Amino acid sequence: MPLGNYASTLKYYASGIYRELHNKDVFLWAQAIAFKILVTFIPLVVVGTGLIAQTIQPERPSALIDLIIKTFLPDYQSGELVEFLQQLQQASGTITLIGVISLTVTAKTLFATLRAVLANIFREEWHVHRSPIRAYIFDFRMAFQVGAFFVLSIVITLFVQGLNTSAIEMLSELGYEDTWFSDGLHGAFRWFAWLLPLLLSAVMFFQLIYFTPIPKPPTRSAWTGAIVAACLWEIAKVPFTMYVTRLASFQDTWMAAFGSTFVLILALVLWAYYSGLVLNVGSIATLLHERKHRYDTESAPALE
Repeated sequence: MPLGNYASTLKYYASGIYRELHNKDVFLWAQAIAFKILVTFIPLVVVGTGLIAQTIQPERPSALIDLIIKTFLPDYQSGELVEFLQQLQQASGTITLIGVISLTVTAKTLFATLRAVLANIFREEWHVHRSPIRAYIFDFRMAFQVGAFFVLSIVITLFVQGLNTSAIEMLSELGYEDTWFSDGLHGAFRWFAWLLPLLLSAVMFFQLIYFTPIPKPPTRSAWTGAIVAACLWEIAKVPFTMYVTRLASFQDTWMAAFGSTFVLILALVLWAYYSGLVLNVGSIATLLHERKHRYDTESAPALE
């Protein structure tokens, strides 16, 4: 493709995204998505608490308190903590069940919000809406489909990171540390660890962008928006990860006055808002590609 075509294509998408951001309430929709994401975090914490409580054996808290916590707390506080852990362990099944039910409901409402937002973005003359019953079933389907893929992507990413660490340790034990082979292998793992999350993020965004509108956009159009969203997502993950991992270093700055918990919550709010905005921008890129594809097809001369 000539350089002029690349420039015109870039201008088409840049001006189109700017126009859609100006004409549609994209930023307001991103706030709605962010709110639903934060609400979904609450049952996730409840489920995590229940699962952790199930791993606590009734006889272990006393031993742990006697060995560790009792050195830092008075006896009466240690006793209260032991009693609390025992009650938490006894109620772990109920806590987990409540968390799972709440997570199912909040996940359904999250995807209902995503569906409503995408319906407002994909609002051309060829788009139609689902019936209430079909929309309800679709929300549950996407909640399980995208949720399962999201969990799978986290597991795969953690596995690759662990494999990278294990490979480095194995090479060090074999005497290949600081050699061209170890440097090359480490570089390959570093690129793979960057490309794999990018691919998984693109697939996740593709599912939302491709399956939600009716009719479905062309596959190429959906991949265009998914790749745009995935790139924006991965670019922002780098500073966000650095911020979270270096949260303790902010204790000596002006941000310490707000407390690390407040600053972390603020970061999660901004990340949730940015995630919604990224999905909207990717969907707009898909719409622009689909619109151009349809108009070019309609304006093409018919073959006799």
